[in-house]
Amino acid sequence: MLHAPESPLHGLWDTWLFPAEDGYHLYYLKRDLRDMFAKTIAHATSPDLVHWTAVRDALHANSSTAWDSGWFMTGMVVRHHDGRYYMFYGSMVDQVQRIGVAISEDLYHWQKHPYPVMEARAPFYETDPRRSPNHEVAWRDPCVIYDAETACYYAFICARVPNGSYSGGGCIAVCRSKDLLAWETLPPAFISDEYVCMEVPDVFKLNGRYYLMFSTARWFDSYYTTADPNCVNGTFYLVSDNLLHGWQRPADNIVIASRESRLDSYVGRSVAHPKDGTRLFYQHMVRRKHPNDIASFGAVKQLSTAPNGALRVVARRDVDPFTQLLASYTPYSLGGAWRAEGERLCAEAESAALYLPYQAEAALIEVRLTFGSTGGIGGLIVGYGSAAAQGLCIALNRPAAQLEVGLCGAEFGTLRRFPPIQARRTDLSAEAYTLRVLVRDHYVEIYLDDVLMIALSWAHLPYGGAGFYVEGTAVAFGEARFAALNF
Repeated sequence: MLHAPESPLHGLWDTWLFPAEDGYHLYYLKRDLRDMFAKTIAHATSPDLVHWTAVRDALHANSSTAWDSGWFMTGMVVRHHDGRYYMFYGSMVDQVQRIGVAISEDLYHWQKHPYPVMEARAPFYETDPRRSPNHEVAWRDPCVIYDAETACYYAFICARVPNGSYSGGGCIAVCRSKDLLAWETLPPAFISDEYVCMEVPDVFKLNGRYYLMFSTARWFDSYYTTADPNCVNGTFYLVSDNLLHGWQRPADNIVIASRESRLDSYVGRSVAHPKDGTRLFYQHMVRRKHPNDIASFGAVKQLSTAPNGALRVVARRDVDPFTQLLASYTPYSLGGAWRAEGERLCAEAESAALYLPYQAEAALIEVRLTFGSTGGIGGLIVGYGSAAAQGLCIALNRPAAQLEVGLCGAEFGTLRRFPPIQARRTDLSAEAYTLRVLVRDHYVEIYLDDVLMIALSWAHLPYGGAGFYVEGTAVAFGEARFAALNF
């Protein structure tokens, strides 16, 4: 979406973002696509969260017998009170994961500490890879925060409890430190009967409560349930009134996720905005491709809470200044009745119909949909013609009460909407909604009333005809804005 390695031999994986006085610093696991794993931590910088420039790699795995001679695991950067920067990162050797640290004065040049600073220890945590369903000692992805009340740093870590079940036993381990080098192992903050691994924990306080995001997927052979069967692989959350205990899983704890066969969006993380203190949310978007997945850094968003405390990801407007309105072409329409009423486009159709007045590549699209009945389907089309006479249909399916994205195409002169690739259940009982769609390269982000609902990757570039869709109802499309991304 916004950043990936330039070389076709390299791929982006888990990311961590650090705001500094000179801009934003993005670190990520850089994979050699001829291998499965990463032995480099790459580095890019941005002044505005939109334009990214690759700079020198931050770290490389040791080629000797050092503790970090194995493949790297997800990290995090913390600024110490002495002004230096500490990058925590993991490595796995002989199926045992450990966490170490590198120290920098400037965020560009890093000096490794010679030994790991955190390791899984009995009796709280699994230490034998032979007893794990993954045949490894899970001890990775530290989230390090400072707690002013205790004047201590706490690390929250993906781990497992001893003798945990093969379909559960994942936990959030905790370590405590005064100086970021000497760490005391504490009991787990949370133990799950459903999750085998709770990857990349992210702990923060928002609107008076503590939240803990984590990522997981069913490929760990865990069969947890979610509030929406369309959303099983991705980022989820827990909530608590206390930092170290009392964590609860809400009935709907989905942050952003995809279907079981997909991994469109993973490793959702957050960081405080350096100026206004709002909580920035970021994740990487994954395109499944044999033999290795390809990923890109997604657009940065913001975390908020609903009145009931539910965690939501909402749109930011960082990319909006770097857009230019698209000129309309001679519209292509198929089915339905379409007419202009002032600045609104009004449509009515019994069966699937589309109206495409734009040709769009990388684009930002926003439109207000007002439905004329309680049923029916309305939405947007992007990339029409990129895959034969087909495109992506982003549809508010009111009878199914879900937002859907899937293919639609013409067969013998009749438009057909195919089963969705991805969907998200939501209340669609209101009369009007605003859709916001960001399209770049193979990646699509879809917001409903500014809330991120779906992050999707598609094998084809979704570039081509763009416009409106209606089926089984009347819809008025207003406040429409189709703009090209100029970056």
